[in-house]
Amino acid sequence: MKTQFLGGAYVVRSPNAAANRLVNAYPEQIPEGGKEPAALIGCPGLRRLYYLGESVGIRGMIAGSDGKFYAVAGNQLWQVTVAFGGATAVGTLSSGSGPVSMADNGTQLAIVDGVAGYTWTFGTSTFATIADPDFPNGCTHIAYQDTYGIVVDPGTQTFRISASNDFTAWAALDFAAAEGDPDKALVPLVDHRELWIFGEVSTEVFYNSGNADFPFERVQGGYIEHGIAAVHSAVKLDNSVFWLAKNKTGGAVVLRAVGYQPQIISTHAVSYAIEQYGDVSDAYAYGYQQEGHAFYVLVFPSAGACWVFDAATSLWHERGGFADGEFTAYPVSCHAYFGGKNLVGHRDNGRIYTLELDEYAYDDQPRKVLRSWRIPFNEENEVETNELVIGMETGVGITTGQGSDPQMMLRVSKDGGHTWPVERWAPVGKIGERGRGVRWRRVACAADTVLEVSITDPVKVVMTGAYMDGKAL
Repeated sequence: MKTQFLGGAYVVRSPNAAANRLVNAYPEQIPEGGKEPAALIGCPGLRRLYYLGESVGIRGMIAGSDGKFYAVAGNQLWQVTVAFGGATAVGTLSSGSGPVSMADNGTQLAIVDGVAGYTWTFGTSTFATIADPDFPNGCTHIAYQDTYGIVVDPGTQTFRISASNDFTAWAALDFAAAEGDPDKALVPLVDHRELWIFGEVSTEVFYNSGNADFPFERVQGGYIEHGIAAVHSAVKLDNSVFWLAKNKTGGAVVLRAVGYQPQIISTHAVSYAIEQYGDVSDAYAYGYQQEGHAFYVLVFPSAGACWVFDAATSLWHERGGFADGEFTAYPVSCHAYFGGKNLVGHRDNGRIYTLELDEYAYDDQPRKVLRSWRIPFNEENEVETNELVIGMETGVGITTGQGSDPQMMLRVSKDGGHTWPVERWAPVGKIGERGRGVRWRRVACAADTVLEVSITDPVKVVMTGAYMDGKAL
């Protein structure tokens, strides 16, 4: 008998109602002709590429139009060549922590950090602080559209633009206001050559009309009654815009723009989890694509939580590190695509990684893959399975060390997922031991049983289902 093993994460207010947790793995649909309709794939590991210092975090990254890669670590701007050669510090910022925002106009790179603005000029290799008195120091984001740099004036409804193709020059009268609601403007974001100005409880969309006095005008119907709950959560991905949103009527939800009518994509379970975190204003997000999946990665650093939405399946999963027997905060802070690789930075140190599906650890931390699911028995009597089998690729052990004889752990809860008194292990298979499945015999289940399997060994994890046969006791 198949069990309800495949699918995304869904744990609600009471695990007795739903306790389907999925950590460090994501569902992938399989077309007709496959063995099963879907599989759970282990999330990509973190393969270290650069090391920019132990005591500084990676605050932002961008692939420059000059063919080089740039990262801010601590208070330093670093430049890396396209061949992934050595990294060189090329500029110093006024701040040393917190996310930065970066934009590229083809000849200059601009950086803002909530304190000041900075430019790196590609042709002359010159780093400088933006000195124009009309530049609004304190802005946290910069966007680029149609030769203009775009920032908001902190604490106001207004946004302003730079001179054409020059991030260093800002005119006093080159500004406009998002006035649909009296909330403050917070974040500019450009998508499909439209400028989105996110406010506290509303969002307005502008387009480049070519007006000689000021080029950006409001889009007819481009007003959204949701603002942004965390200023670093807005991401353009999969031909759309995603963000952690709020409005005047309630708590934070995750939205995806469908034209100017955004849809809530956070399930009730994800929204419940978010509400338990309290203040979510420090949440941040990034997006990346890999093997046809477009992932929106939403990190809550204060809560130590990370939720990921897969646009290919519209399903959610969690990601996290693992230390001392417990899940820890997912350490990634930002993303950039460069040199054919998805690069990510570490939030707490100067390490830069590539996301690799054939890497099975998070650098020096294990990657623990976990799935919990409910057994579909409705009878009140207890049931004992003759055998529980996890369908997966076996024989994936590595040559030596941890993972040479990989093991999977099974835990059994008979009270809906509140307590887990039963813990048993089964082999996944050394190198070449294929076609066996992962098996446990005589697993007692009741009407409110939840099963959980997990693996921390650094091996390939692809699970295709859970199967059992049993009899009433």
